[in-house]
Amino acid sequence: PQEPELTAYPILRHPIDLYAPAGHALAGRRAIDPALLAAEPFILREPGSATRRIAEALFARWGIVPRVRMELASNEAIRQAVNDGLGLALISREVAESRSEGGLCALDVEGVPVIQQWYIAHARSRALPTIANAFLDYVRANAASLQRGPASAAAAEQAPAAPLMAVSGEARRRGR
Repeated sequence: PQEPELTAYPILRHPIDLYAPAGHALAGRRAIDPALLAAEPFILREPGSATRRIAEALFARWGIVPRVRMELASNEAIRQAVNDGLGLALISREVAESRSEGGLCALDVEGVPVIQQWYIAHARSRALPTIANAFLDYVRANAASLQRGPASAAAAEQAPAAPLMAVSGEARRRGR
């Protein structure tokens, strides 16, 4: 069946950083040479995930072939594996900062963070119920307060009053 066209509203910035355990030899270093990462074990998301595609693009950009220690389908499992010293991983800042234990350190490497965007989307062909419109209005008005860290102000500025884009199913399959 044909997929519906969507209207998507940007809500929050979604940074993806490269993390190591807090006591790692690269933790706290500035401008880390990506070549140093080639010797490190990596924990990756499963093939086909957006985070995995980001990781593969960064590895190509850095000219390294990662030593993949494991592939996991859970962000929380990856966060815990990095915290336990099993390797480095590209994960969402939201996931990394979801625990206050301070066991992870974002590494300063060219190309990260990769900034993604979270959206609320709906089928353009369907009128939203009143409660859904109220929810959308609330989330968009309060997006900055939902965003953690210094990106809050930028997130508020990036939430325009009208839909940012419309995406058809075909365009989404092509990666747009």
